[in-house]
Amino acid sequence: MKTGTLTKALIVIASLLTVSIIGSVAVGQIQKGKTPVTSGEVTDTKTVSNVPTDTDVNQPSQTSEKQNDPPSTPSNSSDKTVNPPTTEQNPSSSKDKTTDPPKTDPVQKAPANFKYNKTISSNTGAYINTKAIINGTRNDDGTVHLKITLNLVHYSIYTGGCANSYIKIGDNISTFTAPSINQSEEKKTETLLTTFEVDVIYGQTLNFSTLYNFHGPYGKVQIDGVKSEATLTIK
Repeated sequence: MKTGTLTKALIVIASLLTVSIIGSVAVGQIQKGKTPVTSGEVTDTKTVSNVPTDTDVNQPSQTSEKQNDPPSTPSNSSDKTVNPPTTEQNPSSSKDKTTDPPKTDPVQKAPANFKYNKTISSNTGAYINTKAIINGTRNDDGTVHLKITLNLVHYSIYTGGCANSYIKIGDNISTFTAPSINQSEEKKTETLLTTFEVDVIYGQTLNFSTLYNFHGPYGKVQIDGVKSEATLTIK
């Protein structure tokens, strides 16, 4: 009985020593980053250094509650406001530049005692033509008053009134119906057709034209209107 009891006690002591040795080895491996395995092999594990202690658990973490300051904006940030370049306006090319109106020559005035005389004749190639006699005098305001007398130069002729005849000078026009003419004598004659009066500016250059609206044969020439044209400079 004593021997059996002793044997059992020794077995228990050996078991306790074995457990103690195994525990010590396991703790050492954990501290070295090793994880014990049942097969006797060890694998590397990461050592957790921030395992909270009792003190850390009872106290709130200052790190988690710390408010992060907003990141500072670098001086060359893309959100930086860039002022637009200053554009210098060239006054000479500005659209808003006020331009002076074009200079116009002052209206010329006719000299005192000014007279103007001109005769314009047609050339039909036959013995029938018109002759415009233009006489001009000075008005009190320096303009020129023109009187145009239009005559028909002819020999014997029998014709009724010729409508839509005209005298035109510049933008001024006078239309008329020429009178009927019955002449049997074979002699050169001037017959008054019409007169026209108009005021113009001294020094102007004006287009002048007349039409005696006669159509038909005269002698051996076919006449399709007796016309005259000229350019007048009133000075």
